[in-house]
Amino acid sequence: MVISGINPGANTGVNINYSGTVAAAREATLYGIPSMAVSICSPEPEYYEEAASFITRLTGIILKNRLPFGTFLNINIPNVSMAAISGIRLSHQGVTFPKEYIEKKVDPRNQPYYWQGAVDTPEFIDPEEDGAALNDNHIAITPIKCDMTDNEMIEELKTWELSIY
Repeated sequence: MVISGINPGANTGVNINYSGTVAAAREATLYGIPSMAVSICSPEPEYYEEAASFITRLTGIILKNRLPFGTFLNINIPNVSMAAISGIRLSHQGVTFPKEYIEKKVDPRNQPYYWQGAVDTPEFIDPEEDGAALNDNHIAITPIKCDMTDNEMIEELKTWELSIY
C-alpha cells in the first residue's frame, strides 16, 4: 500500500489537480498498488499522531475490502484532536473556487509586485463536497478515479457533426 502524506494543508476540490500528494497516490494506483493521499487541514498541523493512528486503522480496512483498479482515496483530516472531529463524511471532489484577490506590494528594492491570494474558507453550496465536509469538521474521504474520461460527453460528441474537413 502507498500512503502519500500526511501532507500539511488540505487537498480538496480543484486543488487535487495540482497536488503532489494526490499525484503520488494516483501514480501508485496506476501500478495496481492500493493507495491513499492524506492531508491535514493546516499549514502547521498539530495532530499528526492522531491522524496517523486513524490512517493505520483505515489501512487495514482498505486492505481487507480492496479498492477497484484505478481508484484511490483522497483523505482530508481537520486539524483537531480525534475527539473533536464530528465524524467521517464520504464526499465528492468539489469544484467550488475560493474567492481570489490580487494585492499590489513593494519589494525591498522598492519594485512593485503582485501577490495572488484566496479566502481560506470559501462558501460551499454543496454540503457533500470534500471542502464542505472538512469545513464542517468531518474527515473527508473522497474516492478518486484515475480515468477522468467524461463518458457522457463521448456520447454527446457522437451526435455532433465532427469532421476533419
